[in-house]
Amino acid sequence: QRVETHLLDPSPLSLTALAKQSSSVSDGIEGAKDATILAAGSSGTSVAKGATEKTLETPDAPTQKPALTGKTTGESKVDPGSDEEKPVSISETLSSRNIRVAVVGNVDAGKSTLIGTLTTSALDDGRGRSRTSIMKHRHEIESGRTSTATSHLMGFRTNGEPIGGRDQIRANKQKTEDEVARESYRIVTLMDLAGHEKYLKTTIHGVSSGMADYSLILVNSRHPPTHMTQHHLNLCCSFGIPVIVVFTKTDGCPEHAMKTSKQEVFKLLRAPDIGKRPFAIRKEQDIATCADKLHTLAPVFDTSCVSGEGLDLLRKMLFSLPKRRRHEKKKNRPFEFLVEDIFNVPGVG
Repeated sequence: QRVETHLLDPSPLSLTALAKQSSSVSDGIEGAKDATILAAGSSGTSVAKGATEKTLETPDAPTQKPALTGKTTGESKVDPGSDEEKPVSISETLSSRNIRVAVVGNVDAGKSTLIGTLTTSALDDGRGRSRTSIMKHRHEIESGRTSTATSHLMGFRTNGEPIGGRDQIRANKQKTEDEVARESYRIVTLMDLAGHEKYLKTTIHGVSSGMADYSLILVNSRHPPTHMTQHHLNLCCSFGIPVIVVFTKTDGCPEHAMKTSKQEVFKLLRAPDIGKRPFAIRKEQDIATCADKLHTLAPVFDTSCVSGEGLDLLRKMLFSLPKRRRHEKKKNRPFEFLVEDIFNVPGVG
């Protein structure tokens, strides 16, 4: 009844409720299987006994298993790459196979557009269609500038195939976060941060308290990096977050402008306070080469959200990134609570 209600009701379930129900559903499947075995063993009819003996005599006979496929069944899903089709809980996907990536860069570098293109699997039209799908406030849509720190889920299947953000039945409707979480084997949480200098404090707050595993430094290939790009690069390196440089808007970019932008960015990366070696990603083998060397290397991608150039390599890079923060190992540490905001209401308290 819960699943049927969710299918009929357009309002999504919360991710917390899905995570809590995943373990209970898996226990219910095991309990139903045990009850079936007990009922078959305690039956007094000769037909049941004969069927039981026949099953015991032929151990190689295929046993009846629940109809589990690569898609979600109830509130759990199955890893089709495993030999024994074990159900994978959503809570495990959201915790042990969830990587948080902070997306920073100068204003007009295309941060929201890149996130919208990656999460919806639809190319941009060059006039801001992708960014309007993830922006929340009206003034952000009108000005095209992000002023808040938001997070968006990007799901992958076991074979690395990204899950499209558009609903298959309702083409004009975007999938909700709980739908992406239920279909995904691996999740990348993209944190959209502000790039304007006026919102630098918001960006610092998002990077410092966002528990980011990695960071994407976006640079507009048509213009050289600004002082805000240097601030964002120093901010991520000061927190020990590995950086991945992404050059955006490469479609129609003059060669001399691209060359100048790369020279300036490489100069910033080689600075003594950063100490990173730029590594250009041109094929899939380059991703495997630098995946475990991000403490010294800085992968560089050339992308375009309009033509789709470099987006497949960037998706494969995000899928192959190993999880850097292991929060489950911090259970024995003293409790830590992050205070985000303090409000002083006059006349109350």
